[in-house]
Amino acid sequence: DDALICKSTVSVNNFGTSNFKISPNPIIGSNIKVDYNLNKDTETEFTIVNSLGQTVMNGKTEILSKGNNSLSFNNLAIKTGVYFLETKQNNQNTRLKFVVTD
Repeated sequence: DDALICKSTVSVNNFGTSNFKISPNPIIGSNIKVDYNLNKDTETEFTIVNSLGQTVMNGKTEILSKGNNSLSFNNLAIKTGVYFLETKQNNQNTRLKFVVTD
């Protein structure tokens, strides 16, 4: 599959007390911005996998502050294609699909 990555807002997943959104989506380049809204400070693990299920970024754990905030992952070694940002928070897993383009 060919994939495109551009700058725009992508999908929103809601699992109970939090919202995560990748923007822009598709993404151009190697920088990803994750906007989120949490009801309380929460430890969250992030992993990025490609469409084949191969890990591109190993689990990175962050303590995220409650409220509306954002987190950036910069200079990732990713090529054009389809990827998933997996989040693990309070034993709940979520996948956000995003596309990377030239």
